[in-house]
Amino acid sequence: MKTPQDKGLDFEKDLAEEFGLQQVPGSGSVWHSKLDLVGHGIRWSLKFTTKKVCPLRYEDFEEAIDACEGPGGDGSIPIWAARIEPLNEDLIVLRKNDFKLMQAGYSKLLNIIDEDRPQVAARKARARKPELLREDFERR
Repeated sequence: MKTPQDKGLDFEKDLAEEFGLQQVPGSGSVWHSKLDLVGHGIRWSLKFTTKKVCPLRYEDFEEAIDACEGPGGDGSIPIWAARIEPLNEDLIVLRKNDFKLMQAGYSKLLNIIDEDRPQVAARKARARKPELLREDFERR
């Protein structure tokens, strides 16, 4: 039987695969690797719960905004996602102005050109970002 932590890691892997994103190594356990997923100009903060509550807190919003826009931030759009097991649903939360930017074409949640080959789309998206602005794990 999987633990809630294992299910949370499964949620991270599911979203990374579905949206063509990169998992952030050591996310949550080291000071320099904030948030869980990155790609397409977006950084994701993920939460999983087995309870009948939304696991997103004020501190989660503050942490993601700071990781994107604070000192050392890369200007990415912060997005929060929660998997609430009792609802059997994944929820995505973003700021209204970021939603407007996405609607205007600034960034897309799904930047997949070929639905059967998300790895190709992820590589193309990575290649559009200047080398000096890439995270260490993106340079591989």
